[in-house]
Amino acid sequence: MSHNFVFSYTYDLPFQRLTHASSGAARKFLEGWTISGITRFTTGLPILMSFGKDNSLCSCGGVDRPNYNGLPIQYSDPRSTDSHQYFSTDQFSPEDLGVAGNANRRFFHGPGLNNWD
Repeated sequence: MSHNFVFSYTYDLPFQRLTHASSGAARKFLEGWTISGITRFTTGLPILMSFGKDNSLCSCGGVDRPNYNGLPIQYSDPRSTDSHQYFSTDQFSPEDLGVAGNANRRFFHGPGLNNWD
């Protein structure tokens, strides 16, 4: 993840002060209430680009990458598409036989995380 922002917070609720309860059961019930939480915003993990065949003909794992045509990557919500894809693969094509592909291994990130606890 490239960016990670975490924020923790606590707020004492002023129930006792608002009702002016100074003694008795009402005071015991209204004192000590707080709201607290942790909020986290992160960028997604890098998308690893690789090609499953040995088109580079080197017989070594992890070398083969697809070719990237340079057009902008088209992102979509994986929950709202039938294929559940985060990005379109139309900008990529198989590498030529004997030549390594031109796509960088990690040149964009997957979906980020927004978490509120």
